[in-house]
Parts: sequence; C-alpha cells; structure tokens
Amino acid sequence: MTDGSLTEKRQNYLEWMKRSRRTSDLNTLRHIVLDSSSWKTDSGRLDETLFEKTFCLSPLPNRAVTPMLLNKALNYERVIDEITTRMRPLKPIGETLREQVKSLLPKTFGRKAKEVKEEENTDEEAVSEVAEENEESEEAESLTYALSRIVTEHVPRAAEWSVVMPGLDSLSAAILSIYFISRIVDQSVPWLYSLWVYMMEEVKIDALDRALGVYSGKFSWDDLATRLRQAKELINEALGQDPKLDGSIAQPDPLSRKMNEWHRRIESRNSDSKKLRTALRREISDELAMLKGFSVHLQEEIDVRSVSATRLDVLALRPDGPVANKYEKLLQLFRREINLLQYAPLTKLCMNLSKRNTSGNLNANELEQVSQFRGRTAYYALQKLEHFLHERYIPSLRKLGLRFRYIFTPLQRSEILNDGLVERMVLTEQKVRGCAVYVEPSQTKGPDVSSLSGGSYESVVEDEIISMNLDYFDMQTGKWNLENIGDTDSAKKKRKKRIIEYSTLHIDSKPFSLTERQTELLSILWRFEGSKTQRRWLLDQVDFPIRTANRLLHQMMHDYVLNRVYFPALEFCGLPDGLMAVANCYDRRSRDSLIDDVTGRLPFVRLLVGNSNDVVAHIQVPAKKNDHVAGILRDIMGEASDSSFTARLKSSQTYRMSVLHQIRDRDSQSWKDIWSTQRRF
Repeated sequence: MTDGSLTEKRQNYLEWMKRSRRTSDLNTLRHIVLDSSSWKTDSGRLDETLFEKTFCLSPLPNRAVTPMLLNKALNYERVIDEITTRMRPLKPIGETLREQVKSLLPKTFGRKAKEVKEEENTDEEAVSEVAEENEESEEAESLTYALSRIVTEHVPRAAEWSVVMPGLDSLSAAILSIYFISRIVDQSVPWLYSLWVYMMEEVKIDALDRALGVYSGKFSWDDLATRLRQAKELINEALGQDPKLDGSIAQPDPLSRKMNEWHRRIESRNSDSKKLRTALRREISDELAMLKGFSVHLQEEIDVRSVSATRLDVLALRPDGPVANKYEKLLQLFRREINLLQYAPLTKLCMNLSKRNTSGNLNANELEQVSQFRGRTAYYALQKLEHFLHERYIPSLRKLGLRFRYIFTPLQRSEILNDGLVERMVLTEQKVRGCAVYVEPSQTKGPDVSSLSGGSYESVVEDEIISMNLDYFDMQTGKWNLENIGDTDSAKKKRKKRIIEYSTLHIDSKPFSLTERQTELLSILWRFEGSKTQRRWLLDQVDFPIRTANRLLHQMMHDYVLNRVYFPALEFCGLPDGLMAVANCYDRRSRDSLIDDVTGRLPFVRLLVGNSNDVVAHIQVPAKKNDHVAGILRDIMGEASDSSFTARLKSSQTYRMSVLHQIRDRDSQSWKDIWSTQRRF
C-alpha cells in the first residue's frame, strides 16, 4: 500500500490502517491532517488575505518600524556579534516592515545546494531550476510574513489555534505556532540568529562535503584546490562578504581560515604528498564531524559522511508537527530556545498527575491544586497549556498477550520483514548500525536464528516505564546539568525528588482480549501526542464516534489495559539527542537495581523490561551530551550485566497505528505468529 492510497475519503482511514503495512505514523498523521481541510498547508502558497480574514487580523503595516523594535523581536544584533561580525553588519533596509525583515534574511535561505557542472543545462533542467527558484522564493516570502507577524505581535488567540490554520502554508504556520508557545511561557526566541546558525551550518556542511567528495573518485590536487576555493566562496556569499574585501578589514570566518591554511599546504606540498593527502582528508572529516554534532573520536569508528544529528520526528498535532516535517531541522533550532520545564505550573501539574491514576479528563481543578490560577483564569490557563501538555497512551502488552522483540544488527536495515514490525531505527556505533522492533505474541519462539546476520543481538521485553527526572534541571538557567550523574553519592541525594514517572511493571497479568473496536481505538491512540481537544479532532477525522471512544477508553483504562500519561512536549524540553542502551541483567535483583539507577540519573528515558531480565532504554539527553551519558551508562550496566552496549540514535520510524491490525487474525480474534511468515528484505 503506497502513500497515494491515503488520498481515499477520510471515512476509509480506519479500513486503510487495517490494510496498510509500511506507511509510518508520521506520514499517516500528515495525510490525515492534509485531508482534513480544503486548505492545503503543504501547497507552498501563502494566502495572507484568507489568514487575516479568518482570524480578524489587520494586514501588515505598510511602513517601516524602528531598528530597536526589529531587534527586540528578531534579535538581529546577535547575528552581527556572533556570525557576520561588525565589518559585515546586518542593516534593516526598506520602506515597509516586510522589506526590512526580508533584508535581514540570509541570502542563501531556501536555496538548494547545486553541484557545479561544466556542461550547459538542458531545457528540461532549466525548467526544473525555474520551478525550484519559484519554490525557494515562496519559502522566503512565507518566512518574511511569519517574522513580520512576530514583530507586530498580532497573531490568533489561544482558542483559535488549530492543527490547520487557513491561509498559512506549512512553514509560516509552524513558525507562528512556536512563537505562540513562546508567548505563553514568556520566553523569547532569537529568530534571526537561529535562522542564520541553521543556514551557515548547511552551507558549511555542503562546502566540506564538496571538498571531501574529491576523495571518492580519482584524486587530483588541482580538483581539491578548486573545491576548497569554491567552498570558501560559498561561505563568503552566505555571510554577505564582498569577495574583494580585504581580509584585514573583514575578519574571515574560522572555517574559511582553515581552508586558506589547507590551500597553502597544497600549494607548498613536497614529494611526500601522500601523507598530506591523508592528513587533509582527516582534518576535513574532523570539521564535518564536529559540524554535525559528533565528537572527533567517534568519527574514527564510523563513516562521518553518513552521519547526521539525531532526527526525532515531531508527531504532535500542531502546525509545527507532521505537516511541517520537511523544515524540522530549522524548527528544532527555534524550539531549542524554549524550555517548557521553566514554566512551573506545567511541571507541577505533570508531577502531580503522575502520582495517581487519571482515568478522567484533565480539568481546571487539577491546575488550581498546583498553581495560583483560580476559576475562569484557571480554565483559560489550562486552555493554553493544552498546546504543549501532551497526553500519551501506554498499552500493557503483557495483559494483551504481546511483547516487543528488539533485533540489533550490524546493518542499518533489518533483514527480516513481517507484519509485526513496529519501529525501525538507524544507530551509529561500529558494531550496531540498525535495530528493528517487532510486536509478537508472548508464546512465540521468535525468528529463525539462521535468518539473522552475524553479530545480531536480541532483547525480549513486555513492560514499559517512562520517566522524566527534573532533579537535574536548573529552573533558573533553563538548562540541564548532567555533570554529576556519574557521582553515586550525589545521584542518591537527588534521586527522584522531582520526577514524572509511569510504569506498567506492577500491573496485574490478568489477560484481556481486545474487541475489534478496541483494537481500532488503541491503534489510533498508541502514537498520539496532544491534548484532549486534539484527540477528539483526530477521532473525528477518522470518523470514530467520540462517545464510543470515551466509553471504550474508560473501560480499557479501568482494566489497566491502556494507561493515559501526561508529559510536557519533549521537543521543547532541551533534549534533542537520542541514545539507546541495552543490557541482559544477571537476575531480577540486578535488573531492578539497574532500572532504579537509570531512572534516577537520566533526564528522560523510556525503559522496556522483560521477564528474561532484558532491559532496553530509549534515552533523550541535551545536545552533545551523548558521549558523556553513554560512558556513565556503560559503567552502571557493567555492574548489572556482562552483556550490554550503548548506541547513538540517528533516526527512527514507527508503525504503531497499523501494526496491531496486521498481527490480529480477524476470524479467530487472536494474535498471529508473525515469524511463521517472515521474509527477508
């Protein structure tokens, strides 16, 4: 079933999910959102008039504003201080606000990286380039409009924000959605600085990739020198530097200085040029590794050019969610400037809710217990909180007669394809490059060992713990402090004083058989992240009756088959990097000790544990803290297991919205043995 099948009428979505096998949750949600409205947010076309008319907003002012106001809203002075320097200052130019904002954008925004070709373009290539330029121009216009709206501070009210904002395209809607959240928690985003950081990183990575590309074919010193010169020109163009400007007047970019040094070494090379060739390759690779957020030692073990930062898809039903996924790298930089955990009413509410079973819907009374909000004020405050206070739903697989099987392999792509595939991950370790996760019946024997490649590793787990430990979060600075997580005494003093935690570990094992309708509801909610309002919106889009959903949900939560948990939106919690940790513990005691250690030391972890004493941890940490955390984890796991490892997460795709339908036998109303029909990729 291809993604094209998703264009069926929306009332067929439930039937489609029963037939679909290989469409990720991200794409499923994306198409549900796109099909929900006549306004197509991904068309790339902004309709300002429709947006302003829909939400009763005035058009952008047809006049210029003061540089002070522009800087307060967009922070372009920081771009000058930290990126372009005072010798290449950004100056707002234009007679209108729109013109001023556009003049402050990087020249290279929206521009696709193009390889330099000697031959002339064909007519078809010329037409394609014109289409690309039109798309790039529309992206620049969209960004300009969104940032101009931020300057005016005129945006829709809290109650008006929805998954689809008529008139806005995906980029402008995503940016204004993040701005709206920043206003609620009273935190500012340096919009232009983040944009310039993003563009300069993209330009530098492209420049270094071009230079490193000379080593993939027939090597030539002239070719390398030419590519380095072109790379430096790319960087200078992005900075807005005049190529004729004397270097003593405008300080060169640090990477440009290194390129100048490499160029001098090429020109003055001696007979031992093979050694220089190897050294330059290593130095270029080092720069590329650091730009992509990896430590230098790691790139000795893996192919640096195949590595990028952790890609964690945002599935929340907001305008900056599934529909805006193509801009995720830029949006991630904007989100990193906001940390919801500094907003005390949110964290106190989440901690309070985690201490008891919340079978009912969240209401203003819950917020009143942990904040100074009262009455109607509490109601409106909760209405705003819903935009980043997420419901999550955790099934008790053990009660359903199911479990997870993780298969880690030295290959990026799993070798086995069957109906139980629920997640696929790409990892970056020398011996562990990929992982496939399957949902299987508890009594199955698993895959044929001969079908697995050498060096594969399996873990079988059925219970889940989700934990966010706020003991290591500094409310004043808005930063995580993980320097002392390796100190046992310090960790014990801090352990679990401020924690949001949910677990299926202690739920009884009384079997529960799902009906067809319950299976449909569980499949919809298993990958859901959002508010009660957004949950109802999603159910409405797939034509699942709300009253039926509420009745079934209450029943499943009462029987602890499904657990509703509340967490702040993780994409706004300063935890962008992913890490996997796996251990097979000596016994139950060492397993429980490891669980306590991991949840007591890490900011956020999703732990899967099994009767076989296997432990699998999905961990999120602050930027560039993977190596530090992994080293501590290896020490901790070494005390509980003689078989353990850690691996950095590069990307992940999930298939939760369809997998239960694939492994369910409709005739017998039981789970199928997925390994009896396994196939190899």
